[in-house]
Amino acid sequence: MTGRKKIYLVGVRTGFISEVIELAELVGFKQIIPVDNQKGQKIKEIDGYLVVTIGELENDRAIKYFSCCIHTPSFRQSIIDSLPPKFFHPVSLVHPGAILSRRAVVSTKGAIIAAGCVIGAHSNIGDFTLINRGALIGHDVAIEELATVESGAILAGFSVIKKGAYVAMGAKILPKIIIGENSVVAAGSVVKEDVPANTLVAGVPAVIKKTNIPGYHGSG
Repeated sequence: MTGRKKIYLVGVRTGFISEVIELAELVGFKQIIPVDNQKGQKIKEIDGYLVVTIGELENDRAIKYFSCCIHTPSFRQSIIDSLPPKFFHPVSLVHPGAILSRRAVVSTKGAIIAAGCVIGAHSNIGDFTLINRGALIGHDVAIEELATVESGAILAGFSVIKKGAYVAMGAKILPKIIIGENSVVAAGSVVKEDVPANTLVAGVPAVIKKTNIPGYHGSG
């Protein structure tokens, strides 16, 4: 990763952008280009880096290594799907302060692992996942593509976070629990039973609050 000198960070209108800029700096990227994927008044610069728009890159046929900074799984997927794969190649960013078991497997395709995370042995971190500050991931955990695990969440051994699911700040997932696709675990919840797909759970212990939800649609 450090052999690549330039990275495009897509999604400048999220508060997470500054942390991902710092992360890119720490892992050795020398040229960092924040990218505004939304229309409207252009953001000119962030943390001293000039911002470009997707439109400004349309005619550039060079290979661009990128990471998507958006927390919301569905928003992250829509942005990734909009980038032509011929010219945009995802890379993973792992903070030097994260602790990863040598027996853990982290996708090289667009995962972001922030400072202070701990990932246990034989855990598998999928494509385009986002694991925020201080999350504790036990052994033999599977976090599938596009899932988000927010700051301070704890995932016990053998738990599974399915594609596009969202585990909010400080939530606790007990051993061998499955969180279904596009489901949401509210902040501070303690999950003792499997959560079906497209379901919102909250509380201690967590109970179902809504069903047939379209996934998490909070801010980016």
